[in-house]
Amino acid sequence: MINFERLNDGSMDNVVFDMGKTVRHAILNNSYYIVAAHNHPSGIANPSIDDINATKHLKNAANSVGIRLLDHIIISGDKYFSFKDNEYI
Repeated sequence: MINFERLNDGSMDNVVFDMGKTVRHAILNNSYYIVAAHNHPSGIANPSIDDINATKHLKNAANSVGIRLLDHIIISGDKYFSFKDNEYI
């Protein structure tokens, strides 16, 4: 791991995800890969439609500048959901 960045904060049920900020940080850190992660305080680790769409957009934005999204992980209590393990990426 080159760097860890906390890029966004949200409320109990929503976060504003700045795609440009995420990709910009990856570029500034000379990254070849991104692993994104966020939490679900609800205790349910399954992705929402917004999570799925944001992951697709992040993958496409990263790919457009030669960076690969390796995984997006949702953490909720002692459970997690990996987009890669579940073949969403």
